[in-house]
Amino acid sequence: MGDPNSGVIRQKLENVSELTTEIANELDLETNVFEIFIRKNEIEEEEFLGVNLTCNRCMFSNVWSCNASVRVSLVGFAGASDDKSTFSMNFLKNFTRFDDEITISTFRKWSELMDPKNFFVVGNTALVEVAITVNSCTGWNKFHLETFDTPNDQLTDAILLVGGKKCYVGKQILACHSGYFKALFYGDFKEKTEEEIKIEDVVHSEFVDLLNCVYPTDFEIDDENVSHILKLADWFEVYSVLKKAEDYLMNTSEMDIVDKLKFAEQYKLGRLQDNCLDSLEDPKVIIDWQNHEHYKELGDVTLSLLFQKIAQLDKKDKK
Repeated sequence: MGDPNSGVIRQKLENVSELTTEIANELDLETNVFEIFIRKNEIEEEEFLGVNLTCNRCMFSNVWSCNASVRVSLVGFAGASDDKSTFSMNFLKNFTRFDDEITISTFRKWSELMDPKNFFVVGNTALVEVAITVNSCTGWNKFHLETFDTPNDQLTDAILLVGGKKCYVGKQILACHSGYFKALFYGDFKEKTEEEIKIEDVVHSEFVDLLNCVYPTDFEIDDENVSHILKLADWFEVYSVLKKAEDYLMNTSEMDIVDKLKFAEQYKLGRLQDNCLDSLEDPKVIIDWQNHEHYKELGDVTLSLLFQKIAQLDKKDKK
């Protein structure tokens, strides 16, 4: 996982010699949205390549601020470590609603840009890069996830070895949420806290996702992770997370109902199953599911309910 506070906007300028319209590109770093504008400027009868960088221009709030280190570069194509082939400017800027822009109207003289000796333009193409690091910000809570790869003297007192990697966790936190870990840490066969406890047959990154659901972080369940979140929450008896995943599935429109029903049956999610069946209004939709790639994965428990639903809807239509 990269640094969520740093990023680079790379904008290739095609047909540089004919640049007439403004080119824009953006970068979203957590809640800070940066946008660059590249244009050809004419100042006192001389032409320049101009670059502007804005921060959170779409926000109407006036209580935010963002302190950032910015490096604006015109990257050359010399193909060697030749400093002359790259031109940069560095800025330390405190962006606010009333001062949300870095303006470089004369970033590089147009004649110097187009001079083949500088290698800024090759094949009528140039490259502008804006590297941004957010040092601090106010006005919102930053997105927070844990990696669990380092110990915290006050909060961690156990080490889990998952996929060959260490996860530093707090026994009480996990035991409060998980029947599995309550038995592991405090049951009759509790593990010794000074030893690493090996968790078998679990992918480390997926287990970290589960921990981020248990701990007070900003982890969000989505279509990409809901499958392994359900699997691990069920496996480790973390029923609060199982409910979070069920709530997500009940409210998302991105996943089709067949897949939702498969999850509902597999993990005994009654509210989700009822939600799916209640949303069905046309028996033809259910009949057409026979061609769905996952329809054959549904068990008798679900299929019997679908047949009952078809009969119920068919009876309703005949009234």
